[in-house]
Amino acid sequence: MLGRLAAVFERWTGRGREKYLTIGAAAALAFAYRDLLTLGTRYTLETGLENWLLAPNDRAPIVAIAISAWLLYRRWHRLAGIERRAGPLWLIAPCFALGLASYAWGVHTQANELQALSLILNAVGLTTLNWGLPGLRALWLPIAVLLFAIPIPTPLVVELLWKLRLWTADYTGWLLWALRLPALVSGDQILRVGQNFQVIEGCSGLRSAETLTMLVVLMIDLFHRRGWQAAILLVCSPLVAFGLNGLRVLTLILNPHAEIVAVHSLQGIAILLAGLLVIYALDAVIERFGSNAQEMPTKRPAGLAPDHRGAGAGVRAGVSLLAAATLLASIVTPRWLPTSVPIPPIEAAVDAALAPYEWEPLAPDHYFHGRIRFRRSVHRSYQFGRARVEVFVGVGSVRDRNTTPFGRLNELPGSGWTVRRAGQRELTEGGRQVRELLVEKEIDRRVVIQWYEGAHSLAGETLRFFLGLERSHFQRPPPFLVVRLSTGVQNFDEETLRIARKHWVEPVYSRLESALSDIAAARE
Repeated sequence: MLGRLAAVFERWTGRGREKYLTIGAAAALAFAYRDLLTLGTRYTLETGLENWLLAPNDRAPIVAIAISAWLLYRRWHRLAGIERRAGPLWLIAPCFALGLASYAWGVHTQANELQALSLILNAVGLTTLNWGLPGLRALWLPIAVLLFAIPIPTPLVVELLWKLRLWTADYTGWLLWALRLPALVSGDQILRVGQNFQVIEGCSGLRSAETLTMLVVLMIDLFHRRGWQAAILLVCSPLVAFGLNGLRVLTLILNPHAEIVAVHSLQGIAILLAGLLVIYALDAVIERFGSNAQEMPTKRPAGLAPDHRGAGAGVRAGVSLLAAATLLASIVTPRWLPTSVPIPPIEAAVDAALAPYEWEPLAPDHYFHGRIRFRRSVHRSYQFGRARVEVFVGVGSVRDRNTTPFGRLNELPGSGWTVRRAGQRELTEGGRQVRELLVEKEIDRRVVIQWYEGAHSLAGETLRFFLGLERSHFQRPPPFLVVRLSTGVQNFDEETLRIARKHWVEPVYSRLESALSDIAAARE
């Protein structure tokens, strides 16, 4: 089949035009992937370094693409010793089909990050089409590095960031005690005399771990490390990044000028350089005890110059058709146009349900919630007899690719709270399943219940976000509601919890549940 396609292609194009066809196909592919290649160019150089290398909420793939291109350049000479022969069709055809489909879907949903997946699939298909499986073995590393260009879906990254924030706070608190500087760690906060430091998403170290890992890949390639030595360096990269990020947070706590943006950025760059030095020192130690490093050939071995005559017509045909199909998809694929989604009247619902009780507004903490955002929210503290009950109701949008209303942080009243116990329970007989948590902050203790309207599990939300389903006709009906109730308790013994549930939590839940269920039932 490929041979017949090549013959038709040769007759149609004629001879002597191969160079221009190759240049044209490359230009067409570059134009088709222009949105992916230009993500992140909105920054100046000063802010770009901070966002590209350190910011966990940045989605620009420019660093991963640049490193992949460099690795490809370093391996280009190896391809000269490989016969240009198409590999198995069972690998080429699915890669091109899935690559084109994911590209078109990314264009339709206007989720440009999905084009990174298309780029990887097409790179595998093109490599196999040109050089077969030997070429894929030669170029697997540049293609694998492109995986870093696919951003972690926001619901999952929020979960990872929260775990890293807690681990960073514990680790930094230990460093302070090691320096004989008393500190108390409470959730994501580090408390000192006259100073409260909150570990926010930018201090989690997730992006610096990704960047350091990519830089270590470059180092492994430059030093020709192989086998277990390369594996050790890769495994240690995120661990070293986490350890040095804790030192960075320590300097932010002790440095009175830490809030200056330039100082903050320089500290991040210094941490990356220090991480490379630590990995380099570790590599030197491994080298001293022996390694299996192998030199990569810099020239084509003698006697391995294959005959390429007549082998390129089918390849040029496949590349040109792929370029034309991708370019056509970028032009003719219809963009999904979102319809206006009205915000449900949550304030009216809360007022109607809890009208007889006095309340005070509570201010949102955007540093704590990070990427968790809501279109509108109600956050109040109600007085119920001798107790105060905190009520939070938020309506979120699941269309935004940079934020999410779904996350573990919705279960906490705010920053600095530590979870002592968590689980599922049914507040009323035959009622909905909710999350119940027992949390404490210094001397304060609370019982919290939290639930969603219109949400899935973490895995479900991550998958829907990655596939961009909320920007297509597969979107779920609105609204997406987040509800949290909490009240203070003296201690966590069963009798105290029973009284809190019966006299304060369950009555508020019963009043709100019917009103919010009416809003959720109105979904079309």
